Amino acid sequence: MSQKLAIAISGAVSLGSYEAGVMYEVLEAIAQYNEKREKDDPNRIEIDVITGASAGGMTAGILAQKLLCDGDSLRKPYENPLYKAWIEDVDIEELLEVPKEIEELLEVPKENYKNSLLSSKVVADIGKKYLLDNPPSPNKLHPSTAQEIFVGIAMSNLNGWDYTVNPRNQEGDGKFIYTRYKDGFVCRLQHNSDDSITLAEMSLEHTKNDAEWTDIDKTNWEMLRECSLSSGVFPLAFEVKEIRRVPGKGEFENRENKDYYYTDGGVFENEPLGIAKKLAEWVDNKAIKENPQNEPNKRFYLYVAPGNKTSTANVDFGKNGIDLWTTLNALLAAVFNQARFQDWIIKDLDDTSPIFQITTKDENLIGELFSAFAGFLDIRFRFYDYNIGRESARKGLEKFSEKTSNPNLAYWTEANVEDKDQKLLWEFIDTEGIKQSIDQHDYREYAKKNSIDQLLDIVDIKKRNKILEALLARFRQLIKFVSEKIDGEEEKKRPFLGLDPRDIFVKIAVDLIVKPVLQRKLFPK
Repeated sequence: MSQKLAIAISGAVSLGSYEAGVMYEVLEAIAQYNEKREKDDPNRIEIDVITGASAGGMTAGILAQKLLCDGDSLRKPYENPLYKAWIEDVDIEELLEVPKEIEELLEVPKENYKNSLLSSKVVADIGKKYLLDNPPSPNKLHPSTAQEIFVGIAMSNLNGWDYTVNPRNQEGDGKFIYTRYKDGFVCRLQHNSDDSITLAEMSLEHTKNDAEWTDIDKTNWEMLRECSLSSGVFPLAFEVKEIRRVPGKGEFENRENKDYYYTDGGVFENEPLGIAKKLAEWVDNKAIKENPQNEPNKRFYLYVAPGNKTSTANVDFGKNGIDLWTTLNALLAAVFNQARFQDWIIKDLDDTSPIFQITTKDENLIGELFSAFAGFLDIRFRFYDYNIGRESARKGLEKFSEKTSNPNLAYWTEANVEDKDQKLLWEFIDTEGIKQSIDQHDYREYAKKNSIDQLLDIVDIKKRNKILEALLARFRQLIKFVSEKIDGEEEKKRPFLGLDPRDIFVKIAVDLIVKPVLQRKLFPK
């Protein structure tokens, strides 16, 4: 018998920083636990399944490569790839900027934002930086990882593909068609004896008595990166991502060998526990079939998310009367939340495999404000949330370790208190080489007060001015873009005194209405 861990990482937007802090602690706890045991010790804990959606999909992709190829890079709390990607390398200034190379390539003015509200190039560059096409050899495994890892990325396919059903009766046109938009990328990563890594895309095929994950085709790190990044394409904020897919099989039967366009994987599956369970159950059943004399794996599931999964039931609907507005709101909420409902929840309500979660309350996180985009405003906010992630993980691991049947993963209680790698630090050097200090008490109060105005007041005034100019440019372009769509092509060709009348309208609208509102918001005092 061995102990296996399947990890599911939810969507989080800027709170990918929180999840990065959680993952550092979980990985380090398992690493230190395993390093005290021989490689063939059945009590070792091995991560063999990682799934992610949205921001969690991006984290899952980076983790998969680093666990198998560069394990040492994950051992430092404030120097690891997840910390750098989610705390140091993503900020509102870069997200609001259109890089010069894109500006020149498209031959458009800098304020052209017809494809997305934020810069997708920033995210793409982070992906290429931390999920390499050709990771250096020799590959060094992280102490927490299994020799073979299964990765599942939740994806949302905007094109969709059809399933045709042919009824037995041939009246009418004789068939009806369903279209599927919920997509995914499942990959098997095998660390071979020659130190190479083999990647294969997989799909779940159902038989009368069983379900089997089988290889569809060989794949590579670039495809894992592209699918991971596509899962983090927050709707409208980032440009939809075009990916060439191989023909689907099994669960993805009828998906063709062609280009599809993808948006945020969390649209249909923001909590990817279902993918994790399908993979983990198959892995465990496969191990029993191959070695029936061995005891079954002891399986654990870990769910990582910034906030607890809570009820979305509309219990008050109808209590105070029903009209068109309340019905529309209830309908939209029901459609959205039903799309995220997972069938495995009904099937496994009494499942004996333990699912542990590491989450926290929204009031503990700064990045939770502004629809979870607030963390992008300042590196100090992301650093704080990263440390809150580390705190949450330690609390969760302590609770896990309290059960006598579980291994003790509270490594920091045994470590030398002077070891800086075990301590949570509240000061850091930012990307410009400036030392920053975080007052824990003040920042916890900022999070509790839930005031975006108070947070903006902390942000450097020069940075706020840059944000203002970038937002005004976006509003100008968006208003003009909407106007063009409404008027149609002919109206675009009718200048007034040599000027496009839209430019005049847009300038007046932005300067008289939008600018004062943004100024009051960005400069509250």
